[in-house]
Amino acid sequence: MKKYAYWFGLLGLIGLVACQKPDKLPNTTRSEKYEPNRLVFNYFSAKGKMNYRNEDNKTKANIYIRMRKDSLIWFSARLAGVEGLRVLISKDSVFILDRGNKRYYTHDYTSISERLNFRVNYDMIQSLIIADLPFKNQENTKLVKRRNHFLSKQEVQGFLIESSISRFINRLTKIVVKEEEDTANQLTINYENFQKVGKLLLPYQSKANLQYFKDETKQNTSVEINFTKIELLDESLKFPFKVSSKYQKQ
Repeated sequence: MKKYAYWFGLLGLIGLVACQKPDKLPNTTRSEKYEPNRLVFNYFSAKGKMNYRNEDNKTKANIYIRMRKDSLIWFSARLAGVEGLRVLISKDSVFILDRGNKRYYTHDYTSISERLNFRVNYDMIQSLIIADLPFKNQENTKLVKRRNHFLSKQEVQGFLIESSISRFINRLTKIVVKEEEDTANQLTINYENFQKVGKLLLPYQSKANLQYFKDETKQNTSVEINFTKIELLDESLKFPFKVSSKYQKQ
């Protein structure tokens, strides 16, 4: 776990997605109009369990996420009741506390993208957590109506994006993000087990898979999450993140 804490925290945030069996959707009426619902909130709070796997490592942890919309994302992972990792994401930087090794990291999104072999930014991470479309429709967006979902195809900021929006609940249920450059890097996300939080539907089960090449070898990293509680709040949340003098900056 200690050796892979850096990747574990980042990918846990990027990949909040679902199992691949059919949803038990609350509505049996198919929408004829493309109207994806976007999540409206001030503060977001959630907790659950996460399974992380890559070519060399498997990790299970309890996770806690807090978010102030369009501003901050806070993430904590605990193993056997002990916090091993804490992450704070702002619009321009990512701050990481590796408690197991007494180290902390500060990165911008350029360096994070280089480490992951996949370009990311704050808006993309926030959207993927809450199952929103990461980009609004562009002039070049192609839309196909299928039996149970609308398929949106976009080319945005160097990405090729295919999004499936359920015709039953008008929410994003699957997204595939590829780089336009011929890198074969790809992030696939499925959202499932939608439940009402207030008047809105949010996915409680999730699975993400990131494929990329490292030293000419194909790598796979997956993150599977089951939320046990999600809250959308108006009152302010705290985002505690203090670096001890005992920690070594990397």
